[in-house]
Amino acid sequence: MKTLLWIIFIIVVSILGFQDHILIKNSNYGIVHLELANTELGVQILKEWHQCHYGELMLLDVARNHTRLDFLFIFTYVSLIISMSNWQMQREQRMLFNELLRFNLFITVLAGLLDFIENVRILHNFQHIGSESEYWATNWLSLVKFGLIGFAILVFLISLLTMKRKDRTEKLV
Repeated sequence: MKTLLWIIFIIVVSILGFQDHILIKNSNYGIVHLELANTELGVQILKEWHQCHYGELMLLDVARNHTRLDFLFIFTYVSLIISMSNWQMQREQRMLFNELLRFNLFITVLAGLLDFIENVRILHNFQHIGSESEYWATNWLSLVKFGLIGFAILVFLISLLTMKRKDRTEKLV
C-alpha cells in the first residue's frame, strides 16, 4: 500500500510541479504565492492569471486544474505521513518520540482539513476575480498548514535519524 501511495504521490507532485512551472514562467506567481497572498496581492494574481494566455487556456484555467488535482495530493500526503509515522511509531522505543509520532496522526489530518478548506476558498476566488470584497484570503490557513506539516515531517525525520544512529552505536559495541 505504501508503494502505491508513493507512486501516486510522485506522479501528482510531478504534474503539480509542471503546472506551477507554467504559472511562474508566465506570470512570476505560483500557487504557493496565491496561497500565502493577502487580499490585495491575491486579487492582483488572479487578475493577471485571468488575462494571460497559455495556449488555448488562460493561466487561471491552469491554476484551477492545479487546485482540483491538489485534492488528490492532500489525500496522498496525509496518507503517507500517517502511514510513515505509524510505521516509525511501531519501531520507536523512546516514549517522547512515540507520543510525538502518535500526535503526528492528529496534526496531519488537521493539516489536510486546512488544506481542503484552503482549496475550497481558492476555487471560490477563481469565480470572483477582481473583487476584493468577494476574495477569501487563505494566507493564515496556509501558514498553519505548512507549520503543521513541517512539524510532522520534522518529528518523523528526527525519530528516524536518531534511531538509526542509536542502532549503529549498539552494533559497534
